[in-house]
This record gives sequence, structure tokens and C-alpha cells, in this order.
Amino acid sequence: MQARILFMTLSALFSQLLNAQVRDWISAEPDELRALARKTLVVEVPEENQKVIAGFSKKTAEERTAAYRANLESYRSVIEPAVRATWTFNENIEFRSTSEILELFKKKSTEHVALMKAVLINAGPVAANSAATDVPAFVLTRTDGKRHKAAPDGVFIFADHDFQSYLVPSRVEGDTEYYSEASMKLSLMLCQQYLDWNIKSKKTDTFMRFLMAVSSGNCAKLSGRELVVNADGLHNSTTKEALSTAYGSPISFLSQAEVEDVYLAGGNEKAVLFAVPVGAINNAVGINAGRYVYSKVVVDPATSMVLNAVVPTTGKSFLEALIPKDLEDLKGCK
Repeated sequence: MQARILFMTLSALFSQLLNAQVRDWISAEPDELRALARKTLVVEVPEENQKVIAGFSKKTAEERTAAYRANLESYRSVIEPAVRATWTFNENIEFRSTSEILELFKKKSTEHVALMKAVLINAGPVAANSAATDVPAFVLTRTDGKRHKAAPDGVFIFADHDFQSYLVPSRVEGDTEYYSEASMKLSLMLCQQYLDWNIKSKKTDTFMRFLMAVSSGNCAKLSGRELVVNADGLHNSTTKEALSTAYGSPISFLSQAEVEDVYLAGGNEKAVLFAVPVGAINNAVGINAGRYVYSKVVVDPATSMVLNAVVPTTGKSFLEALIPKDLEDLKGCK
């Protein structure tokens, strides 16, 4: 009963809380995206933005600086090995610092396409070189764009970027997202799947449309697989028993580290569930909803292919924590 009341409350608040202001769109058409593969990919190794750090309030400067640096260090530690292991879209790949990539934008290089760590700022722009704690994302874009610009604090604003895809943190603690080998691999694989889906489409479309389309085509492949979920990611209104009953098929409840190990091990006997932040929540009065809107994405460890997903639309959960309604939505093809 408690879980049912919770879901009804979430559904009622959906239109007030979701990320209508967060940009879930790309500006390039399929042929333009296809052409990006012929360019040299320059992968950002993020640097600290000292102007941003200097602008922190004195009261919170120490805490915010520590969170900002931890976020960057976590990302830097895994981005290069993950790209080398998983990125196949571009043949030629280089790794450059933020300032080196921004020089390519200034020169309007026609030879490069940049993959940068960005944030989708709620009710605002898409930005790199920022300490904002909004929705984390990749931006993939040509370095000869005409409308990109650097703000006075060094934050780089994208106005007409070619492509974006969501980053998947391993965990979020306060204002810091931490990335692991597994979460970065998943982020890059989802990015390339989404990119390929758009290239093969008549017109480019949003990440949410991508999840719904591939889920519709792949959900039957979940049959006979054991679902692996994070045992610490259950909502406090539910139990393992209630989730198992809602799903009706075998579930393994493991630690987050064990879930990531299953994903990295590959194999096609299991399916792994990850919570992917895809939007921002403002003023979630009355519920402990956290900071992000989440999609629950189930992937094949062997291929990282999306098998099914709970996309946060009306009547769906948008919390990171798992509730029975999520598993009811995942157990069959809709």
C-alpha cells in the first residue's frame, strides 16, 4: 500500500518536477553525424577551471572545490582507457586537455570533432569547463561551429552542438558524481548506440525516443535472463520480495560493485539494470526525490545493447530508487 501511494504521488507530481527545461536534442542531421566519423576525435581530459573555483562563495568554497576536483579526477581516471577500449566510431583518436580543445574551437578546425564532458543546465545552456552540478552528459561536436562561445568565467557554452548523450555515474554523493570503469564503458556504449540509431534514421531524435524505440525492438530478448540489480538501490517503501513478485522472473540483488563486475564480465545469461540520470528536479516538495530524473535502463553485458528501459513519462517512475512499478514495466514488451 505504501509503495502504491508513493507511485500515485510521483505520478501526480510528474508534470511539475520533470526536466522540460533540460535540452534533450541534437542539431545535426543523420548525414552530418555520419560525416563526423571521418574526422579525428579529440577526447577531452578535463582541466580545473580556476576562474570558476575563484567564484565560489567563501562560505562554501572549500566544500565545493573539493567536490568539483573529485568529480574531475574520477572522470579523468577512466575516460582515456574506456575510450581506447570501447570507441569504434572514429578511427583516429587523440586525447587533449580542455584548453587545447578550446584552441581548436578558436581556430575553427575543420579536421576535428570533440568529445567533451558537459552539463545540461536546468532551464539553461549546455556547457563544458563548468562546475555546475546539473545533468552530466557527453557533447560530440565539430570544432568549426560558429556559435560556441566562452563565458567570462571560462565556462564554454555550446549553442549548436552536433550531438549529446547522457553520462552514467557509478554513484552520486552530494555534489560529486563518481565514475568507474563500468559506468564509463556504459556511457560510451550508450552514446555510440544512440549515435548509430540516429545515423540510420530519417531524422535525428532525442535520447528518450531512442530508448523507447530500441526497447520495443529488444525487450523480448530479456526472456530467460536473470536480472541483476543494485541491492542498495531499492526504495525504502519496498522489499526484495515485492520487487521479485512484481517482476515474476529471477532477480539477483547485488552490491553496486558486484553489479558492475557482472556487466564488465560480459555473457548473455544475465541482464543488468542501471539508473541513468536524464533530467533535473526542482522543488520536489513533499518527497525525497534527489536531484535527478532517472531512466532505468537494462543492458546486455555481452554487447551493452539496451534490452528494455523505463523512460520517465507520465505514469512511469523517475526516481533513482527501484520500486515494483519499474519491474512491472520491464517484465514484458509494451
